[in-house]
Amino acid sequence: MSTFTHIDASFSEIIDNPYLIVESYIRFGGISTAYSSLHYDSYANIMATVDYVGKEGMSFGFQLIGALLFFIPRSLWASKPLSTGELIGNHLIDDFGFTYNNLSNSMVSEGYINFGFLGVIFFALLLSYFVVFFLKWLRSSNCLKEAIAFYFAIHLIFILRGDLTNAYTYFIGPFIAMYLIPDFFRRLFIKKRK
Repeated sequence: MSTFTHIDASFSEIIDNPYLIVESYIRFGGISTAYSSLHYDSYANIMATVDYVGKEGMSFGFQLIGALLFFIPRSLWASKPLSTGELIGNHLIDDFGFTYNNLSNSMVSEGYINFGFLGVIFFALLLSYFVVFFLKWLRSSNCLKEAIAFYFAIHLIFILRGDLTNAYTYFIGPFIAMYLIPDFFRRLFIKKRK
């Protein structure tokens, strides 16, 4: 993606000469440079999460529970965890003098802070399950399932970038609005017809 966002050619120039993409890729440094550069903050945030876990320990699912139960207000749950991006951002402020805590936090970091290396594997398997699940919905004949599966495919960028709390929260609202409510009324009208 960095190749496309940092290319110096216009769209018409790329259409006329597609090799400009390859030249931009080579000039940018390829995949290995993209992952180890500072503008790819996900790598840095993973390292910050590893540092945090080294000092504070794993959350053993506490961060995950906080994400899943996002709808419970802090006034009722005083010890509700911060989103992982904010938690790691606060760690960077306290220990390294950063000035902001509004960070993304990838699925790798989310898995690691919750359950260590097993969490990274668990989150990868869980994400794979949901990708396959929504692929089945995309191929269904139900237009509501197709719409939410398409939304999930677009929202996957947000899910992968993180953090989990915000990605999950911003998926549930559209899921309810685009699938659950219309499906409820569809079933209600079918029952009334019978």
